[in-house]
Amino acid sequence: EAVLARTKTDPIYELTNALTDRRPDKTLFYLNSILSSDIHPLQALAAMINQVRKLLVVKDFVESSAGRDWQAACPYDYFQKEVIPAVVDYDRKLLEQLDRWQTVLSDAVDSRNSATGAKKKKPKTASDLLIAKNPKNAYPIYQLFKKSERFTKAELLKAVGALYESDQKLKWFKGQVSGIQKFRDQGIQELGNSGIDEAYPRNKKNTCIPQF
Repeated sequence: EAVLARTKTDPIYELTNALTDRRPDKTLFYLNSILSSDIHPLQALAAMINQVRKLLVVKDFVESSAGRDWQAACPYDYFQKEVIPAVVDYDRKLLEQLDRWQTVLSDAVDSRNSATGAKKKKPKTASDLLIAKNPKNAYPIYQLFKKSERFTKAELLKAVGALYESDQKLKWFKGQVSGIQKFRDQGIQELGNSGIDEAYPRNKKNTCIPQF
């Protein structure tokens, strides 16, 4: 009964929270719990990839001139008043840039399809990279900024690469349980140790030993 009750209270946000807290032990615990339910491994991995991507966008904002008002020790009230307006403006400019890129790509596709007479509607610009989809609810954004301080940009880039590689391997080994178990654990270990390979020893299997 204890195990059943526990798995019912381990949603994906617990998984992504453990991930952004740099706790590979807890991340694996929640991942195993989630995978014991009806959630597909690729769905859980996609949630982790999206969370790391969000941290990377936040890190990019913080390191740009737009993020000059952000300080890791700033109180929430200051964040709401000074940082959120800059985030909203940053998101607007990012969306405009993505829209321009999408237009260029759509025009190229239309050019190739013109010979056959095929027409395709311009796809809607994706907004999953926006930091503040709901700026009125700023506290989760504030927490995301806080968590971004636990990582360097290099670590996040390496983590995205490791998780995308795991995603490809999971798809390749779709339906093979042994492959799923092997590569999901590999991806988590890579994230826990991303960017700090030189600082921590490796065990006999050449796997970084996470220490937090």
